[in-house]
Formats: sequence, C-alpha cells, structure tokens
Amino acid sequence: MSSFTTHMQNGLNHVIVLARAMSHRSDRRYLINLVKLLRGAHERLRPGGLPGMMQYVDLYSIKLPSSDRNSALRQADAIAALTVMRGLRHCMRRSVLRYAVLRNNAPTATLVIGVERPDQTSLSGHAWIEIDGNAFQEDNDQHCRMQPIYRYPSR
Repeated sequence: MSSFTTHMQNGLNHVIVLARAMSHRSDRRYLINLVKLLRGAHERLRPGGLPGMMQYVDLYSIKLPSSDRNSALRQADAIAALTVMRGLRHCMRRSVLRYAVLRNNAPTATLVIGVERPDQTSLSGHAWIEIDGNAFQEDNDQHCRMQPIYRYPSR
C-alpha cells in the first residue's frame, strides 16, 4: 500500500472516530473539552514556554470528565491529526492530548521531546509519550533515534 493510500485511510478512520463521537452527547462534550485544552495549551506556549504550556495541560486535564481510555485516546489522536495549529506539529498536538487523557489513568505518563541531527545541516524533532519509561503507542522507531531534551513531568 502506498504512503498516500495509508494517509488517506488514516484520515478516513479519524473522521469516522469523530463522527461517531459527535453522535453521543457525552463524547461530544469530551471532544469539545479536548479541543479547548489543545487551543489553551497552544495559547500558553509562547508566553510560558513548554513548562507553562504543560502546567496548563495538567490543570485542565484534571477537569476532563472520565471517559473510556481507549475511546478517549482514539478521539485525541483524531483531533490531533485533523487540527492544524501554527507552531504545533502533529506529534506535539497528539502527545499533548494523549498526556491529558493518560494523566488521570496512568500516573507515570511523561511527555518527551527529542531531537536528532540526521546530517550537518538539519535538525529533526519529535514528541511522544512514555509510560514507565517505555514509548506509548508509537507507530515507528523515530523516537529511538531522538536525544530527549525535555520531559514533563521531569524525573
């Protein structure tokens, strides 16, 4: 299967997840709260940096109503994939939302940001979640090549 076909299939799956969630009142409310959390986190990134943004995520995630963890993670991933926010790449949006969902269910959840220098002229970055020091639901090994430069909460 081509990369384009895979991306199209993933996008369709995300749309289906959100459409199903919108048909249930409690899930719809949960989606709205996840979008508000992501928007608020983005607004706090510039003035407060990563620590300010993540402190906001911590405070806001406490207020998130409980939801089925797997369903909440699928919804968070769909929102991250289908939302465009200048300054927040997909992996960062996904990691922030996953952290918020997992914060109440997995106390050892940690947001990690790493960088690598694939050659002398470029720098690459990635954000992911770890639980008990292990990458959580990463599709590939990109995080393995990264040198962590930020962890929240710090060890």
